[in-house]
Amino acid sequence: MGNACGVVEAQIVEVDHDYDFLSRKTGHMQIAALDQGALHSLDVGSLHHHDSHAHSLLEAISEKFFPAHDTRAGEIVANARKMCGIVGDEKDQFHSEWNGPYNRHPLLALLGRNSMAGVAEDLIYLARGVQQLVAMEPTITQARVPCKVFGDIHGHFRDLLLLLHDFGFPSGHGPTYIFNGDWVDRGRHQLEVVCLLFALKMAYPTQIMLNRGNHEDSAQNSHMGPKGFLDVCNAQLASYGQSVYQQISMTFEWLPLGCVISHKILVVHGGIGDGNWQVEYVEHVRRPLSHDALAAQPVLYNMLWSDPLAEDGCNGFGVHDSPRDNHGHLVKAFGQDVTERFLAINALDMVIRSHEARPQGCGYEAMHRGKCMRVFSARDYEGMRNDGAILSITQENSTIVVRPQVLRSLSKSA
Repeated sequence: MGNACGVVEAQIVEVDHDYDFLSRKTGHMQIAALDQGALHSLDVGSLHHHDSHAHSLLEAISEKFFPAHDTRAGEIVANARKMCGIVGDEKDQFHSEWNGPYNRHPLLALLGRNSMAGVAEDLIYLARGVQQLVAMEPTITQARVPCKVFGDIHGHFRDLLLLLHDFGFPSGHGPTYIFNGDWVDRGRHQLEVVCLLFALKMAYPTQIMLNRGNHEDSAQNSHMGPKGFLDVCNAQLASYGQSVYQQISMTFEWLPLGCVISHKILVVHGGIGDGNWQVEYVEHVRRPLSHDALAAQPVLYNMLWSDPLAEDGCNGFGVHDSPRDNHGHLVKAFGQDVTERFLAINALDMVIRSHEARPQGCGYEAMHRGKCMRVFSARDYEGMRNDGAILSITQENSTIVVRPQVLRSLSKSA
């Protein structure tokens, strides 16, 4: 089957049997088999096979960059590209120990500023610009392969730079980049993450998709205390902190809640809740959405908060109350049967979600017979000794292939 342009329409979605990682010792891209512990009911040997060498060529970083749609955002993106090269060359280290390129404050380096007054001006400018862009998008956006999906970043700015360095930096053409929420709270460089993602959106509006996570929420940001985004803004920006925080919080409330890739894959931060809803309904939900507005609509709240049940457990089916809200009957945990029914209702083949890190995990996880994929991008998160990962999504003939690309943990046991 094809279309007027001769492009073969995808018929199925499969998880690849390998993942990519850059060896920091040799500087060369390596290939390894997926970890069976992250695959649940799937068998590595049964996963889709394709030419890994051809895939590596597809991942070559383009040296051609299209002009940015916004001049200031383009300057910030150019600074980030330079920072990627610096962190790629320096000795690897935990994000919490990193003080910026050549020990210069990373936020000042990213913006090319020498004062927090200038930083505040830029952050407000970016937040307002992004709000205008996402307000024109539906609540569920659309993208086509090739794509790259990033999971939770949580202020791990150095990890974000390394993932962009290792697996490709947005350039105004090529893959669509989907950042699937939870950019703030807990990590050391939260403002830097928000700044870069907002700059990328303004520089390349149609190539960058920003999905809201459960931490892009003022209630969460204040609840987190000293590790929360509110306190970080006040601590780093002093008298400018409140105005910057308020503008970014307003932008968070306008963010889309999901993205559908090539009519086959739904990317959403948390999950599908009870699964008894249609994507088309959410496309037309009006924003902005405050915390209370989200909580008043269980479908929307569960898109940010719900989790899948492991099908190899004793209760891997059906819909259950979640411990995330102390079994308060709002947040749900959903089983394999719920995922399969939801996909059938919506004519989809896969759900990609984030929202959870696993102790000593791989940064990816294939659940519900490969129909529900998890991706988490912050490595060594909160002492979990986990890898970080993104998902590279490409099409080969009539098959959409989902392939993890991994930033290996600095602390995980061999």
